[in-house]
Amino acid sequence: PPMRAYVRRSQAARLAADARAALKLSRTAIDWGTRFFGQPFPFAKHDLVVIPGFPFGGMEHAGATFLDEAAVAIGAQATEGARRRRAQLVFHETVHQWLGDCVTMRGFDDLWLKEGFANLGAALCAEASDASLQPWLGFHRLKQAAVREDASSAPVAVRQPVAHPDDAKALYGPAVYGKAPAVLRQARHLLGAERFDEGVRALVAAHAYGNVGLEDLAAALDASGGWPMLAWLREWLERPGTPTVRLEIDARHGRVAEARIVQHDASGAGRRWTQRLRAVAIDSDGRARSTDLVLDGASVVIDAWRGAPVPRIAFANAGDVGYGRFLLDERTRAAEPEDRVFVRDAWLRLQLVEALWEHVREADLAPGAFIDFALRGLAAEEEWEVRVALVEHAH
Repeated sequence: PPMRAYVRRSQAARLAADARAALKLSRTAIDWGTRFFGQPFPFAKHDLVVIPGFPFGGMEHAGATFLDEAAVAIGAQATEGARRRRAQLVFHETVHQWLGDCVTMRGFDDLWLKEGFANLGAALCAEASDASLQPWLGFHRLKQAAVREDASSAPVAVRQPVAHPDDAKALYGPAVYGKAPAVLRQARHLLGAERFDEGVRALVAAHAYGNVGLEDLAAALDASGGWPMLAWLREWLERPGTPTVRLEIDARHGRVAEARIVQHDASGAGRRWTQRLRAVAIDSDGRARSTDLVLDGASVVIDAWRGAPVPRIAFANAGDVGYGRFLLDERTRAAEPEDRVFVRDAWLRLQLVEALWEHVREADLAPGAFIDFALRGLAAEEEWEVRVALVEHAH
């Protein structure tokens, strides 16, 4: 579609380069969305309106996106974080043109649907277009905010009835922006990317310029084949709370006798969540072995690891496809910062930092030990998002 960017006339010279950068990002997202949704851009044009003091980072409208000037005007010397946040914002709002504007949720109880898809789509778009944006690191941090809310004394369901539109303001929080996209990403992993994407394309094609709800999404995903989705989605979205998932490894003579992933409901309600996880074992030579398995009961055994050398670093949620509080086995928890050189994936390093912090919250790791780990880890860590996590938690 034809695209224009509107900025303040008095600031046109200062904002010109940043406005062009935002247009380029939006064009990237439009090209990606056309492929992913299997539908051309749904409106006759797409404008970016850059507004000073806009109270939100962005707001989608049919054929036009409003953006906060401060989020767009980051300048040529912008930090890596600012560059990534701007791309995430523009990608997020552009994805809304398909899911949010062309296809709109039926009511605010399904606000999660458009916001969840926008954050998931923004990460998938960034992954496909510019690896330097490291989208899954930011995705993980949003998800962790939701996990911690879910594990608090006042968790909030992602999907809940809204009696009046004014009441919807309370829904804009970690559950909608962090948990909803994480649940959708887990659904994509559970079904397989091809089947999930096929279901989303069918949803958009069948309901273009109309309204959808949870049941419509579930039906579209069911039609693509695989897992029955309505009950699964309701369990994750309509009830607050999160599993605590622990990796346990029994070793004998340097070999794995048994490895298992165990989940429990910290609330005491005895719930069990179903999700497909990817466990990874990293040996002393840096070689990584990953195994996909479904956790749908109290525990699941990782048969593929039996008899293998005891890993130097292990984690039950490689690729961050699962949702919950993921705790470490004893050997990984005790690993020194220097051992993390065997973890070449910055994404996994961030997950390990967050998991170690969860052990502080579990009161089985002293805060001082984490601070010492963080200070030593900062000396060797190069990835911006991981450094931020180390500093924030140590602080």
